[in-house]
Amino acid sequence: MIKTCLFIMLLLPRLVSAEWVLEQTGDGHGVSSKTAQQHRLVVAGRPDNIQFLLILAIKGQVTAEPQPIVFRVDTDAGLNTQIEPLQLRPHGMVYRIVLSEEQKDNIIHRMIAGLTLQIKLGKTAVAKQRLDFSLIGFTAAFSDLMIVNDVGRLDPDWLHEQGRDRELACYYSSVLTVKALQARRRGRSFRQAIDTLPITGLALIDDRRADIVTQVYKLPVGQVPHFPMMEKYNMFKRCMSGS
Repeated sequence: MIKTCLFIMLLLPRLVSAEWVLEQTGDGHGVSSKTAQQHRLVVAGRPDNIQFLLILAIKGQVTAEPQPIVFRVDTDAGLNTQIEPLQLRPHGMVYRIVLSEEQKDNIIHRMIAGLTLQIKLGKTAVAKQRLDFSLIGFTAAFSDLMIVNDVGRLDPDWLHEQGRDRELACYYSSVLTVKALQARRRGRSFRQAIDTLPITGLALIDDRRADIVTQVYKLPVGQVPHFPMMEKYNMFKRCMSGS
């Protein structure tokens, strides 16, 4: 169950400028994006218990009844479902988007490959309104959500204090490998690819920047993923397993 503390965290103003941001709390994690009108879409939880939440920036009286919506990624036919009210907060009303496990899995895959997401509202306080969300940055944020669910928290200082240096090293390794793959797909030279890799501050990883790029540039063309960010979580898991 998504706890009240998570709702409160998700409703706080964000200082991060991004289409999608990773939210970390003691009670759960999620990724979120918002419209220009401050309505927010949140994907929260673990792979076996993903929740889609819609936070409408509503003021005044709101209905406590489920409401119909149409959920659409890019130009697909759209999914007719409904939202159920969960909690009224000072910054808006929190709704759960009703989806089956199969529908959630299908939507996540389409969001990863998609560009835009639309939610058409029915009889709500923002009646007949269509909410538009960009999917830029969703794949990166969702990959980090999967990783943070495994490690508990994506905070270098915290991981180091907890003696979780392997998790930290594997996370940074996946970040740099994705960067190197993206550089190769963009036609960058070997030296340019190395220059694009950020300095992590972790000597174990920073000393291997050239090795990481070498491994990437040795891959046969057919093995270079079209969307490297989609492989980030799998890279992390392989690193943790030692494979």
